[in-house]
Amino acid sequence: MKRKKIIVCGFLTMMFVLAFGVCSTTAQGRRLTGTDSFKFTVINGGTAYSVSAGTAEGTVIIPAYYRPNADSDYLPVTVINNDAFKRCANIIRITIPSTVTSIGDYAFSDCTNITGITIPSSVTSIGNEAFAGCSNLTSVTIPSSVTSIGHGAFIYCLSLTGGITIPLGVTSIGDGTFEGTRLTSVTIPSSVTSIGNSAFGGCSDLTSITIPASANVTSIGKLAFWECTSLTSITIPSSVTFIGDYAFAGCSGLTSITIPASVTSIGNSAFVGCSGLTSITIPSSVTSIGEEAFAWCSSLTSVTISRRTSIGRNAFPTTTRITYSD
Repeated sequence: MKRKKIIVCGFLTMMFVLAFGVCSTTAQGRRLTGTDSFKFTVINGGTAYSVSAGTAEGTVIIPAYYRPNADSDYLPVTVINNDAFKRCANIIRITIPSTVTSIGDYAFSDCTNITGITIPSSVTSIGNEAFAGCSNLTSVTIPSSVTSIGHGAFIYCLSLTGGITIPLGVTSIGDGTFEGTRLTSVTIPSSVTSIGNSAFGGCSDLTSITIPASANVTSIGKLAFWECTSLTSITIPSSVTFIGDYAFAGCSGLTSITIPASVTSIGNSAFVGCSGLTSITIPSSVTSIGEEAFAWCSSLTSVTISRRTSIGRNAFPTTTRITYSD
């Protein structure tokens, strides 16, 4: 995604945004550190500001309100722009005011030295890859006000540890949202209907995933939990109909899994390399099992399955005893 260009021509310069027909004003804002400054843009028909900064360092405190000159009224800062602080590698900490409702795409991506951030309860949406590559970010709390988390929002936040609770109201966990983090536990609310491709891929410290029985999750995407090597068990809710390719590939610590009767399809290599699995019962609702779905499950000694289920090539190890349920 290319960075949007903002033309600054002084405090009273008017800029027409052709795509939306909105008249906007840009102005130099308060100092961050040294010669760096915020940039504010009038939005929402002149009732609020969005904010960005080309470069910044140290502790950055985004102001809650701004006015360009003494003759203007203070207006709230409600949006952190797309790319606002992208690649500001010297930022250590960010304080977001309680006036902000939206954090844009790539807003803090590749801010590699951020260690902490507080997201206020006013925020309702976190954009795509908003914090991607913040490799020193150790913890984050997503407030209950958030209803939308973009794909890759925290991807490769390599130091992000502990547990995280997805707020009730979020309907989907996008592709790569927490991929490559060091989270140890995740609580998924009943409002979530889909878990995207590689949403938790490579989370090798993840030991616990809580998906409530009342959850409305219908699909688990490709690579959703690949290489979650510390995960020992998971109960898939009865709303799920499809388990994607490589969804649990390489989950070598997985010793048990319950597949509900709602599932109709298990993708290629869905459980490949789950060397801790010893037995599994596949419900008769499953009409197809993909190629190598349970390949390299070296401890899998027995499988119970329906004769009507279509089984892909090398779906099970040759040493596995198959018992038919009908």
